[in-house]
Amino acid sequence: MAKPANKTRIGLFVVGAVSLAILAVAIFGSGSLFANKRYYVMFFDGTVKGLNVGSPVMFHGVRIGSVTDISLIFNSTNMTVKVPVIVAFEPGKVTRIGGSDDDDSEDYIKKLVSKGLRAQLQLQSFVTGQLMIAIDFFPSTPANYVGLVDDYPEIPTTPSSMEQITKTLENLPIQEFVTKLTKTIDGLNTLVNSPEAMASLTSVKQGLHETAGILKKVNSQIEPIIANLSATTASLKSATCKVDTALSGTNGIPEQLTQTLAAARKTLADAQQALTSMESATSENSVLMNEVGTTLDELSQAARSIRVLSDYLEQHPDSVIWGK
Repeated sequence: MAKPANKTRIGLFVVGAVSLAILAVAIFGSGSLFANKRYYVMFFDGTVKGLNVGSPVMFHGVRIGSVTDISLIFNSTNMTVKVPVIVAFEPGKVTRIGGSDDDDSEDYIKKLVSKGLRAQLQLQSFVTGQLMIAIDFFPSTPANYVGLVDDYPEIPTTPSSMEQITKTLENLPIQEFVTKLTKTIDGLNTLVNSPEAMASLTSVKQGLHETAGILKKVNSQIEPIIANLSATTASLKSATCKVDTALSGTNGIPEQLTQTLAAARKTLADAQQALTSMESATSENSVLMNEVGTTLDELSQAARSIRVLSDYLEQHPDSVIWGK
């Protein structure tokens, strides 16, 4: 009779086969064995908590590599700590145009660094707190080389915004601020609860009541003034309208004055014409003057005849009866 199969061994064999298959797909599918990777080192001064082996290295939001090693260097002379992080770049992730075959050389990396290429720790996820390394250009930041690892080309790092804020807060005299703030609060508490402050508050309250009464009286006196002012404004507006009417339109003073001046101008023209006609009629050679001269001569002769007749009648009064 055949011995029954061991189910435990069969299960372990199946699990092992599946694990090997998944591992083969992960290794060969990603091409990590055949990728021509470039390794670089970066030094960070602060904590790298949240950065792990396998964390992504991003450039403009595109993953171009990953972290392969994280270690710690402690300098017992000056009591400083540096965290070297080894990263592997995958050149196939970046397509370059207009370059040469030595674009990945150490000299080319230094050229990029001179243009502002820096590495910076950034938060990958707010939920998990995982970090990543972001590669970008920061021309305004200095290129500080550490030079503690000679096996790989070094890419300088720059502090992240959070690191800069944290460093600034660390340099602030927090304890001194807290002490001064505590003393200020104690002084305010003493001042507010002092008898002088209470008396001052009572005086202020009384002054506010008095001010409210004064404002009430002023308000009662201002209302009639405002009413009179409104009436005065209305009267002034009406007078202004009348003045405007008198100074404009066909019945206004300017128009009437214009008409009067026109009539006076016409009268003067007629008078000038009459004077001209009179001057023409009374000139020395005019017909009227000649007729006046003739008439005056005839009147003179008639007067002479009358005078002769008068003298004769005076000498011979009887001639009226008997004739000459």
